[in-house]
Amino acid sequence: MSYAMTLHKTCQQWRRMLVSGQTVEGRYQRWVTRQCNRWLEDDEEKRRGRCRSCIDGWRHPENYPGEGLE
Repeated sequence: MSYAMTLHKTCQQWRRMLVSGQTVEGRYQRWVTRQCNRWLEDDEEKRRGRCRSCIDGWRHPENYPGEGLE
């Protein structure tokens, strides 16, 4: 039996982040949960589907791993 390993192009880690933007009504901020989506650089990252920052447990008050969403 053989199988093909999936190599990801972008980080699949779910993250909770505070995003800012501008509309005609003014500036806004809101919390969103979405995949990191950073382009993956090396083979280990592509096999794991996670960027080096997410692998290393990157945390920031306005951007952190979405616990239990992986």
